[in-house]
Amino acid sequence: MPSACTIHWNGNTGGAVKLFTQALHKLAPYPADALGIDLGKLRRESESYLEALRLAVEKGDSGSHPFRPIDIIIIDPILRKQVEEWDKPEEENEEDGKTG
Repeated sequence: MPSACTIHWNGNTGGAVKLFTQALHKLAPYPADALGIDLGKLRRESESYLEALRLAVEKGDSGSHPFRPIDIIIIDPILRKQVEEWDKPEEENEEDGKTG
């Protein structure tokens, strides 16, 4: 999904449609709470985004659907903590005795 959003951000609506379609196909077999994230919500938002992109392509107006980010909700507490640690500024990690 991040790649599809990046492609759309760069103005390649057709490429974004292709990547969203491929990503949704690959994620289809997984349950809604797989991979430590709210995959059901991610799929629903991605399907909605994809539909809007498809309509824009059909109209020949790729600019009619502006870019918007899609949030990935982390539901696994261990994964959430790892992401929070990764997202800290480097100085804070060094104070905790961690590097990264």
